[in-house]
Amino acid sequence: MHDRADRVRGVSSDTGVTLVELLVVVSLLSVVMATAYLLQGSASTMSDQIEARATAYEESRKAVDRITRELRQAVEITDKGGAVERAQPPHIGFYSDVNNDGAPELVEYDGQTGSLVRSVFDPTTVVPPYTYRSSASTSSVVIESLGSHDIFTYYDRADPPHLIVPGHEEDVSAVSLHLINSATVNGSTASVDVATWVKIRSILNSVD
Repeated sequence: MHDRADRVRGVSSDTGVTLVELLVVVSLLSVVMATAYLLQGSASTMSDQIEARATAYEESRKAVDRITRELRQAVEITDKGGAVERAQPPHIGFYSDVNNDGAPELVEYDGQTGSLVRSVFDPTTVVPPYTYRSSASTSSVVIESLGSHDIFTYYDRADPPHLIVPGHEEDVSAVSLHLINSATVNGSTASVDVATWVKIRSILNSVD
């Protein structure tokens, strides 16, 4: 009788969990949870970076599309006066009928403040000679965060094209556009670098 009871107690003792085993299990669970947390954080950071890059790219794409479309249709407002009113690395001003009313507006893109701002100045007359209002009719931020670099580079119609320095705006026939834009999502920042070449069609540019 006593032997049977002892055997039962022995079985119960053998199948129990010791304190050491419990500590090992808790330690392993802690390692697993910490690893899962780190993986989740890494995945979240990667996702934020991907979203930030996508945001920056989409912003740059829209800006490039808009500038390209408006600059391609730029026109001279005086004979041999050129389609570009101002040609500087962080700034461009040109004449283009952006609202399709028959009279060209003066369109400016300014990247001197770390963001790219678009301003439109309406003509005061509907027929040549055109003059323009001193204040912009519309002004908006196209890109919020630009890297420090030359945004616009200007060229003439020579083959190969020659670089044009400020002060010779009447010779501008093509413009190189370079945008380094960044965006931040949940503390993660990503940058994109977009560049293109724009030919002013009305100048009858021979540059490809």
